[in-house]
Amino acid sequence: MDIKTLRDALLSNHLASFSELYRSFKPYCLSILKGKHRNLDHDEYEAIYNDAILIFRDNLIANKVSGSSNLKSYITGICLNVANNWLRKNQRYANKKTQIGLLFDSQGHIPLEDLEYKENLYLKLEKGLEDLSDKCKNIITAFYIDQLSMEEIAKKYKFASKDVAKTIKSRCFKKLQSIIANIND
Repeated sequence: MDIKTLRDALLSNHLASFSELYRSFKPYCLSILKGKHRNLDHDEYEAIYNDAILIFRDNLIANKVSGSSNLKSYITGICLNVANNWLRKNQRYANKKTQIGLLFDSQGHIPLEDLEYKENLYLKLEKGLEDLSDKCKNIITAFYIDQLSMEEIAKKYKFASKDVAKTIKSRCFKKLQSIIANIND
């Protein structure tokens, strides 16, 4: 099916051809993802493919897909970009979790499996968050708990750009670190 026909059908709310495209490219895209990113599970491959199809649909509606594009290559490229972004975001999140764990580990090397120690960490984190301004608390929660991107945070809290949101988040995180470091047991 050509791109113009697919776009017209989508705009006319005739989803059969789009559904067929979804089903026909899925096995190929999932196999490419599995080959490139072996550390993900099946549900993550499925979620990445679904996100890629939604991006493709949005690009198609916005007329950003050229008529000469090979659809299979185009959608596969989107899948790989979504997977790379997802992995980068999760790696940043894992790094921050490690930083937070190290921040709390001022009493020596206590394993995180120790329930009492974990409870102490959560209490310190909770107290630290309480002492932050509402703005900082919201940004920290949006990024680390809700896992929103900087663009989403910038839009949600009406910052001028994602860079401004990133700078403010970084300052808030440093404030949180300072507050937690000063909490006595």
